[in-house]
Parts: sequence; structure tokens; C-alpha cells
Amino acid sequence: PLSLLQTPLLSSKSKWKVATHYFSNKKLRLDNISVYDYFSEKFGESLAKNIIDPFVTGIYAGDPKLMSFKYAFPKLYQFDKSFGNIIKGFIKTRKENPKNEGIFSLKGGLSRISTAIAGLYKEKINYHSEVLKIKEADSMYEIELVQNGKPIQISAQKIIDTRGLNY
Repeated sequence: PLSLLQTPLLSSKSKWKVATHYFSNKKLRLDNISVYDYFSEKFGESLAKNIIDPFVTGIYAGDPKLMSFKYAFPKLYQFDKSFGNIIKGFIKTRKENPKNEGIFSLKGGLSRISTAIAGLYKEKINYHSEVLKIKEADSMYEIELVQNGKPIQISAQKIIDTRGLNY
């Protein structure tokens, strides 16, 4: 926490918001707020832009301004909803679970999970694609997209959208 307050990545305003977050009672409408807007409102624009944006983009490969805070960070969402802010949530749950059971990492980073999954399904993953249209037909989804400059159509029973939207 101390190094966060010393980093040149944060403005003085963001550093103050981080330092005083525990005592903050600022309530936000959590159900429809984006990841970017949540962190910008709670901790300032510079934290959202310089820390959260690259972090979230690296994990989800998505735009934090379009991603749902509620679905991208369900534990932080619950902390804020239950305790009023995420720092109180961390403190409270740490007291209940002092060994930090359930928190883990992998040698080489958590990206190894997504890399392994992508390897298993490489024939079914469409990289570098732009979705043009999604249409539901007979409990299936018809998806029109452009992949590497070529229009293609695919059918799917389920769509997973990392922005937190449900289909």
C-alpha cells in the first residue's frame, strides 16, 4: 500500500482517495457500473487509467469502460456491497480467513490457465474477429463476424461475453 501512494502513476487526488478509502462512505449504483467507472469514482481517474485499465485489459483482453464491475470483479463487488468499500471487505474477510485460503497463483502467472484452455479449443476460438451481428434462432445463436478481413458465419449454443452481458 505504501508503494501505491508513492508511485508517479497516480495523481495527488487519487493518492488521497486511496489513503482515505477506508473511511469513505461514497455509495455508487453498483449493478450497472463499469470496471473503469467504479475505480475512477472510488479512487480517481489516474488510478483507473494508469493501473486498472492495463491490468484489466491484460487479464480479460477487454475494455474496462464496457465491462461490468459486478461480473468482472464479483468478490470486490460483494465487498463494496456488504461493507461499504473494498478495503473494509478485505480486512473483514482476512480476519475470518487469516491464512488467505482460496487465494492462489501459478508459477509463470495465471495467464497459464487461459493459454492452456485456448490450446485445448484452438479450433473453436475465433481470434482477431469483429462481431457484426448476433441473432437467436431455434435455441442457437447465428453469429456474423469478420475474421482477418473475411466475413464468416458461425452457430453456437452459448455465447460468453467478458463484458458481463448475458445471452
